[in-house]
Parts: sequence; C-alpha cells; structure tokens
Amino acid sequence: MRSAHRVVLALVGLLTLLEAGCLRKWQNSCPNPNSTHDPMLQRRDFAPGSQPPGNYYGGPGQPEVLTPQAPPVEPRPNGVMPPNSSGYVPPLPGLGPMPAQNNSVVPGQGRSNDEPPLARTSPPGAKPRVQPLPPDLLERKTPNIAPAGVPETAPGAPVGITLFSEVKEKALATGLKPDLEGLDWLKANKYRTVIHFHRADVNDSADKEQVERRGMKFISIVVTPATLTKELVEQFGKTIGDAANQPVFVYDRDGLLSGAMWYLHLRLNEKVPDELARGRAELYGLREKGSEEAAALWDAIQKILKS
Repeated sequence: MRSAHRVVLALVGLLTLLEAGCLRKWQNSCPNPNSTHDPMLQRRDFAPGSQPPGNYYGGPGQPEVLTPQAPPVEPRPNGVMPPNSSGYVPPLPGLGPMPAQNNSVVPGQGRSNDEPPLARTSPPGAKPRVQPLPPDLLERKTPNIAPAGVPETAPGAPVGITLFSEVKEKALATGLKPDLEGLDWLKANKYRTVIHFHRADVNDSADKEQVERRGMKFISIVVTPATLTKELVEQFGKTIGDAANQPVFVYDRDGLLSGAMWYLHLRLNEKVPDELARGRAELYGLREKGSEEAAALWDAIQKILKS
C-alpha cells in the first residue's frame, strides 16, 4: 500500500511539473503585457505592446467574447461598391457616400424610403387660411368715365356693322355699310330709318331693296364737294331729328362722307364747339387730308362754315 501511494504521488508531481513547464514555455513564446493575468486571453497574432480589440474581452478574468465580423466586400465590375445590409454603399476613394440604387423595403419589414414631414400637413380638403388685407390696402375701384365728346358704344355691339357707334342713345347711330346680318340686327333692335351717304356714280338700289324688305325706311343722299351745302345739312338735321324716323342708322362706304356730314351737323344744327365737334366727327370718319376727295370735302366744309 505504501509503495502504491508513493507511485501515485510521484505521477501527480510529474504531471504538475510537465504542466508548469509547458505553460511557462507558451508564455515565453508570445508574451502580452496586457493579458499577463489571464493566459487564456493571450493570442499569437497580437504584436507585443498592442491592445486587443475592445470586443475581444471584457476584462481580466473574463471569458473570451468575439463578435462576428462581416466578410470583406469586393467592388463590383463597374467600380461601385455593393450596399451592405443597412442599404449603405461604401464610398469609393475620393468620393463621398453613395446611396444604394435599390434599397426599398417591404412595408412592415425594416426601414421605409418615405421621410416623415417636417410639419403636420393639413387634412384632405381643408382650405388654407387667408389673412384678410386691411381696408387701406384693398384695391380701390373707380367707375369708368368716358372721355368728353366720345360717343358711347351701344351695349352688345352688332355683328355685321363695322365701326358701329351711337351718336345719340336709342336715337342715332352711325357706321360703315352693314351686311345682311347687320341689317337683321337693326331690324331686331327696332331701327326705323336707314340713311345712305354715297358718291354720285353709285347705284344703291340693292341696298334699298334689302332695307325695305326688313320693314325699314331707306333714304339715299348724294354727298360730294359740289352737293355739300348748308341746306343739305339742315335737311339732314330735320330728318334724323324727327321722332317718327328714330332710331336712325347712317352709313357710307368708308366713313369719309358720314364724317363730313356729322361734323357740319354738330357745328350748324347742334351748335357744338369746333374742337369737340371735330373730335367726334373724326371718330365717325372725318379726314382733312389723305386723298383729293378728302381735301376737296374739307375745303367745301370751310366755305360753309364761313358763309
């Protein structure tokens, strides 16, 4: 029994010596001053005097804790780095971070591409609140005032009568030669008389037929420098002033003859001042120059006014 006990003690001592020798040899081959108190934390790939990574161990005497590391990322053939699990694309040398081309996430699983608004939006259909302007900044509306001496335009100017103007409201109107649609408008607006100023060589029988067919009276007056007299102007004034003939519409081909007659009517029959009468007659077609006919008519007008 004693001999067996001695043999066991000898074996235990031998094993202890072998273990101590191996441990001392391993410590001498890879010393690490940072882990002298914990041989289990010493690693061969740490350079002398270096610090192990922070996630390698928690402190002296603590068990080794290694976190899994992502595998190295290789660039794609076009030079762009593939996105990682969070959708981030590593930047290339000299460039900033680049977003992944396809980082959409299934709704309810992970992130979403929609950014939250910076402020609460108005509910659907809500109208924005508008602060009213103070009274002194509101637009001041002024009534439209027609310039003195300019005839008023009849409401709903007719189609088919060029340069239609009312000389006297619901009584006298003037313009250029109307077409059939213009004659229909005159009839619909209850005009009774149509006066036509024309040159001496003009045959206006067709105009007379169309006017009378619509139940209106037709009066034809020849106006030339030779026929333009004070008596003709007085007769014209009596015709258009007769209530039985009103409303009256006066026309000619280009406004030249009508303008001359209206100018003399305003000066002689209505006693309108020269400047005002001329301004109104020019709107109806009066011209002092521009053609031999216009110049001849103006000379005839001056002779009548001086007589």
